[in-house]
Amino acid sequence: MQNRFVKVEGHEGLVKDTQSGMVLNINTHETIKARERKLARRKKESEYESMKQDVNELKKDMNEIKDLLGKIAERV
Repeated sequence: MQNRFVKVEGHEGLVKDTQSGMVLNINTHETIKARERKLARRKKESEYESMKQDVNELKKDMNEIKDLLGKIAERV
């Protein structure tokens, strides 16, 4: 039986599956690092979205305060 995986020339840790044609990363250290980078990116995106929501809530609260101050000023 012929070897199913062939090393990709010039790329250490990559092999090509001769049956499916897919290129696979067999370097587990790099795979783990890629997963960690993905997790960190998702965490950063989540924090950004949370801060964006907080800012929008603060804007809404400030507008309510302005409206209330305007109503109070009209009574005086």
